[in-house]
Amino acid sequence: MSITEKPYPLIGNLALGREGLGYTIVRIYETLDDKCPYFGVYMFHKPVFVAKDKELIKRILVKDFSSFSNRVQYANEKVDAIASNNLFTFRNDVWKFVRNKLTPVFTSGKLKLMLPLMNDIVVNLEDVLNTTDNQNVDIKDICKRFTTDITTSCAFGLDSGILKNTNSEIKEMTDKLLNPKGFVRRFAAFCWLLCPFLIDILRLPFLDPEATEYLTNVFKHSEDERKKKNIKRNDFVDLMMELSEQEMENDLYKFDDLKKSAQAMVFYNAGTESTSTTLSVCLYELALNPDVQEKLRHEIKENLDSQGNISYEKLHGMEYLDLVIKETLRKYPFAQFLSRYADNDYFSNQLVW
Repeated sequence: MSITEKPYPLIGNLALGREGLGYTIVRIYETLDDKCPYFGVYMFHKPVFVAKDKELIKRILVKDFSSFSNRVQYANEKVDAIASNNLFTFRNDVWKFVRNKLTPVFTSGKLKLMLPLMNDIVVNLEDVLNTTDNQNVDIKDICKRFTTDITTSCAFGLDSGILKNTNSEIKEMTDKLLNPKGFVRRFAAFCWLLCPFLIDILRLPFLDPEATEYLTNVFKHSEDERKKKNIKRNDFVDLMMELSEQEMENDLYKFDDLKKSAQAMVFYNAGTESTSTTLSVCLYELALNPDVQEKLRHEIKENLDSQGNISYEKLHGMEYLDLVIKETLRKYPFAQFLSRYADNDYFSNQLVW
């Protein structure tokens, strides 16, 4: 494998302060011949293999996935228990066990049961938008508040009301959870992602400690209230309660209060920032392309019922909406790259160098 760009001392190919790693990879990618199947970069002192050929990527992620099930994300439960207890950090048998437990949580049937909760938030969004006629609005902010309301409802069983109340306490805490404001928070995120050996030395948590404590208590309070009052909302809290009730004595991983909260926070993080960003740029592109916007509006109107709602089945049958979202993700991919750790000497056995 050839290193296509000379690395810098200590930092490798990371152009710190000038561009992110994703942009570095894209820049190098665009200098290569189309026939080049892969190339290499250095992240600090570590060589990284970057797959470029579509068939090779398919082999790694599908056919030979058993060699690449582990991610490279760092975990240190003593420093940050919440950030270290999720599918992005679990490895080997624990990853397989937890994945098998959580996969049924996200079946179409389970998600369908959450649709009424989402529809309630959509009504609030309509109310907010109706008050902004002939006004300039920050659509990214509205999208973020909309998705935050949905995920806090589905993940924590809580009506946060962020769409209508931008000064709510839960908005402050959810904003703090991953927001890298200040040098310490930015440096902590950098260390967890790119320089994990410093975590053991400096003991810097990945997630904001105050926010994680607050949201853990919110999840626990919601769970306790449901047990006491026999409430069922068909949301993530209910699903995690079912998982813990079905546990066996010899299970490899037990979902205690902290670990259930950790899964809820991953659900929240995955469903908020990525969705709000994609929704924002999708609306931006629709504004630039009124013909596409009109065609999409026509498809949506065709699928509305007499009450002006869209059923789960109708939503999944909207082909043009699906194309619009996919084109948005093609132009604005939220995940810049997928990182995997090879569990065996895969490359020397499979590739011709």
